[in-house]
Amino acid sequence: MGEDKEVKKQKSWVSFLRIGSRIAEAVEYQTGQPRFLTYDPTLGFDMVDCIDGDLVEYYPTGKDRVPYRPYVITAEILEKLKNNTYKIVYPDLYQRVLTEFDTFLDIEPQYKELEAIFALETYLQQKLNSIGYIFHAGGKDSGKTRALEVQNELCYRPLFVIEIPEADIFNYIGTREEGLCTILEDEAQELSDPKNKRKMAIYRSGYRKGANCPRILEGNSTERQQKFYKTFCSKAFSGYYMPKDSAFNSRNIESQFVSGHPKKDELLDTDKERMSTLKAELLIWRMKTYFEPLPQKELTIAGRVKEVWKGKILAAVGTSAENTMLFMANEFSKRKDKELHESLEAYVVRAVIELGQLYDWHEIQFREIWTKLLKVLGVKIVDAYEGDRAYVELLGYTVSTKSVGGILKSVLHGERNLRRGFGRTWKFEKEKALRLKDRFSIKDDEVKELGEGVNDVNSVNVETESNKDFWSKVLQ
Repeated sequence: MGEDKEVKKQKSWVSFLRIGSRIAEAVEYQTGQPRFLTYDPTLGFDMVDCIDGDLVEYYPTGKDRVPYRPYVITAEILEKLKNNTYKIVYPDLYQRVLTEFDTFLDIEPQYKELEAIFALETYLQQKLNSIGYIFHAGGKDSGKTRALEVQNELCYRPLFVIEIPEADIFNYIGTREEGLCTILEDEAQELSDPKNKRKMAIYRSGYRKGANCPRILEGNSTERQQKFYKTFCSKAFSGYYMPKDSAFNSRNIESQFVSGHPKKDELLDTDKERMSTLKAELLIWRMKTYFEPLPQKELTIAGRVKEVWKGKILAAVGTSAENTMLFMANEFSKRKDKELHESLEAYVVRAVIELGQLYDWHEIQFREIWTKLLKVLGVKIVDAYEGDRAYVELLGYTVSTKSVGGILKSVLHGERNLRRGFGRTWKFEKEKALRLKDRFSIKDDEVKELGEGVNDVNSVNVETESNKDFWSKVLQ
């Protein structure tokens, strides 16, 4: 029998690799050729040219394959790493990162701390289940773009872009593992534009671990492939204003920027070199702590607020920013609770609960819900009766019957029916509806106060006898 043919291994260029208890990060050694800096908790640090897998030979990505300044490891650093004499004190590392943001940004101190913690969070994102984004909002020359520029020098493997197509983001985040990069997008105020629909899908889903965006790779009719891209990673944005997309905005911490006078208003090469040294230490810290569990911290926040803030609170443990992050998270929670309590969804829930109690949770005509809602919102019913749309000054925008119907279905999980002679009707489960009182912080006395004295039956333009019976019952 002849000898078995040697299997020709495929070559792959990667920035990060994990095989068992060994991890490898692509770096430049002595500002020369790309190498892998490797770490094993038992064996320590080492430097290699490539890593031989079962079917693939892995090579480190060089500066011609990445959009950021490469991580540079010198011979002196490598020797200290091998001898385990390279010491990194995490609180000191945080202070050095904070100093950079304090130098180049003129914003409130707590938001400088947030910027520094975000940069550190990008180096432990592989341990998190969710990540909150930062959105820098402000006018021209307000410093919002400078915040991204500093993040670009310090964050873990950043992609700093303006109006990048979604295909390029898919290629960068890849399909192998989650949390392997940071996306920084400037001029992001138009993300809610329909042309950015696919890109927004990445950002909406990518705040939580386990998210995948499937894409079909076009080939000939017999070779089309479906791939699943790992959208979970750290992200930050800048723009004149936040996009008009509530789902995306709920994943962001908004940081307002106005024109100011930072200590330095220009990022020079000397600054970038200094931050390059700091960034190398951040990478080493990530590697040394890669297999260590996150610190334990009892949190009082929950839900989306916890998803947005938990990583930042844990990244701040042991630093002077710990109490600041806890305070900001609690304030964020209070603000979100207030926004939720005063949202259209909350008003719809309150209207349905009152009508449900009034009719013992039997079917309710949609027009009754619509009318009761407008009474609560202080809109004259006669104004809204003609077109199924009404501008609500309390909310600051126009409400339609279609949007209300969507809330009845998606939030209250109502059952929609069509009854001859009665039009559209809705039926709700009492237990589900009442549970929403806590979600929207609706108090019992608020339900009782619904519909008191904002409209008058005489203001309604009754055109037919059947309408008269209907509206009389609604407004009694």
